[in-house]
Amino acid sequence: MKVSWRAIMWAALSMAMLAFIFGNSLQSGADSLAISDTVAQIYAPTLERIGFGDEQISFLVRKLAHFAEFMLLGFLFSGTARAFSVHRSYLAAVSSGWLAGAADEFIQRFIDGRSAQVTDVLIDCIGVAAGIGFYCLFFRLSARDRQTKSVS
Repeated sequence: MKVSWRAIMWAALSMAMLAFIFGNSLQSGADSLAISDTVAQIYAPTLERIGFGDEQISFLVRKLAHFAEFMLLGFLFSGTARAFSVHRSYLAAVSSGWLAGAADEFIQRFIDGRSAQVTDVLIDCIGVAAGIGFYCLFFRLSARDRQTKSVS
């Protein structure tokens, strides 16, 4: 089986994203909170004006980070599965994303100051689904654009 450069690129990007996610999970609770709080400070003035408190802002930033990481992972897993011509590629992307989310939380069980949260796995799965949706939308629109250009 000949593997295309696109398949290798998608797989490499997926592995890099997994490494990033798992690397974040290996940080202690204190280090992770410090990073979240640094990001939260950027959005705090706006969110405080609409009624969010410091703890709520920190919580929101942490959960949105889970969602965003896994949304990108879902996009990349979709590209990888499609590039390798995996039958039912979107099911493979969803399954891989769920396993990555579960593994991410499992890793955190063993890190000082961290814990595994079922809700985070659910947020991760929703992020993966959103990433798959964006992948489908992006490539459907780009295929339509290519088709329009070839007709003209």
